[in-house]
Amino acid sequence: SKGWPAFMRVNPVLEWTYHEVWNFILVTGVAYCSLYDHGYTSIGSVATTVPNDLLRREDGTFVHARFLADARQERAGRIQHSGGFHPRGSGALLMRSAGVLIIGDELLSGKVDDTNSGFIAKKLRAMGWKLGKISVIPDDQDAIGKAAKMLSDEFEVVLTTGGIGPTVDDITISAISRAFGLPVTRIPELERRLQAYFGTETTDYHLKMAEAPDTWDVEILDCGTLDSSDGPMPHPFPVLRVKNIYILPGIPQLLMEKWPFVERHMGCLAPFRTITLRLSLSDETQIAEPLKSIAAEMGSNVAIGSYPVRAQKDGAGVIIVLESKDEGFLNAAHERIQPLLPRGCVISEELDKPA
Repeated sequence: SKGWPAFMRVNPVLEWTYHEVWNFILVTGVAYCSLYDHGYTSIGSVATTVPNDLLRREDGTFVHARFLADARQERAGRIQHSGGFHPRGSGALLMRSAGVLIIGDELLSGKVDDTNSGFIAKKLRAMGWKLGKISVIPDDQDAIGKAAKMLSDEFEVVLTTGGIGPTVDDITISAISRAFGLPVTRIPELERRLQAYFGTETTDYHLKMAEAPDTWDVEILDCGTLDSSDGPMPHPFPVLRVKNIYILPGIPQLLMEKWPFVERHMGCLAPFRTITLRLSLSDETQIAEPLKSIAAEMGSNVAIGSYPVRAQKDGAGVIIVLESKDEGFLNAAHERIQPLLPRGCVISEELDKPA
């Protein structure tokens, strides 16, 4: 065919996900087109194939195709003949979503305060990701499995915390495995790391932490090294990614230690930008109609929030927050809302601040 390289294309009927295919290719060493190393996710003709903008780094280069979080966007690197236009740089502005699953009886009983939710929420926001849901559930196989599967189906990425230690109540791995119809296996690489770390004191309880669902779509996220008598050794407690689920520890300090590696793997997007208006109003209904009008006009391009406050030093009674990844839409919303507000009610404005 004109414009195509000479190759044979085979489409086997396999019930594999996008990420399962890539893990198979990488594990078995099957040869593949080098374009995939440079951000291409779907190869068409020369005229219609470009890198997938969702894989664009901030410096303009692209990461490997396997890092595409949402497999539904595999063909986002194909130019449609109808438009023939591929918006460069738009990938960073796209909204990507995450769900969080907080696991632990101690949280639901009030014995331990949940600080992980707030930590993850702030980190995701700073990364430009939208947090769509947080679920807090007990140490129960069925509850964990059901919640993990539901979040996995609903969001591009799921982050779980808790239930990955060596004791009887650490059942996150087995619950996720069962939810996806997978057996549990031990990963030899993790076994070696744990044995190197614990030495002659290694028991089956320690090796429980080497377990993972038996699937191609499991990835070890290295979390640096530890010093040992034989020199630096790979960290014995890395983060596991199973399908689109990152499995993290529940202890807040450990979660914080692992987070930079998860953040690097997920990737940062364009930040959310905000404009905050502080108003000398005591009744939100005075701005209900203007906010409704602007929200209808801007749609999903700008998020609009109104928050009543009390006992503010500047006398503010209501705070309006406009938020968007697109500076053009954000500024347009700001300009449109000003003449609709009650005259003289704006005490101060904070413009274009990263969220």
